[in-house]
Amino acid sequence: MKTITHKLATTCFAAFAMATAAMADVNTPKEALDIALKNETIAAAGEKMKLYSMSSNYDGTRKRWSFSFYDGGDKTHSVSVDDKGKANYYARDKSSMRIFEDLDFSKLPAPSEVLIEDSVSKAKTALEALGFAPITDKKVYVSYYLRSEMRQKDQPYHAWQVSLPTGDGKQGKMVSFKNGKLDTIMNSSIRN
Repeated sequence: MKTITHKLATTCFAAFAMATAAMADVNTPKEALDIALKNETIAAAGEKMKLYSMSSNYDGTRKRWSFSFYDGGDKTHSVSVDDKGKANYYARDKSSMRIFEDLDFSKLPAPSEVLIEDSVSKAKTALEALGFAPITDKKVYVSYYLRSEMRQKDQPYHAWQVSLPTGDGKQGKMVSFKNGKLDTIMNSSIRN
């Protein structure tokens, strides 16, 4: 009886430890993407599942990411992940978005290869180089979307945008990256 009780306690502790590890704090898009890729449906599709959009909101220490994937079928798959590691999955019909006709998704890089590591810091550095004073501890918006190059069907365009408040926080700038490289900087409104 003592052995069974000990085994049961050990099993319960191990299950609790795994659940606690799964709900660890999440701070970066890569950590959030890793959680999204572990979703049962996303993981089952393996290499077929490609990232075609991502959005994230940072508000001080609160963060949330939403990833949208496509595997070549009739549905798109989305996973939202919060800063505590909680993930929600949903699927919907792919609709008539041209992106699914214009690009061969089987030739696209894996979702983790699409990420720009530390995009917020890169955007901040670009703004500081132009004399702006970006604020990174307030509301920050990061988005990614995939489209085909204009007039060049089947040529992917990986577009990243980081919107940061500047100065007194009432105005902002949006820094855009094309295929991982700095592209444009423009004015952006910051929602309160």
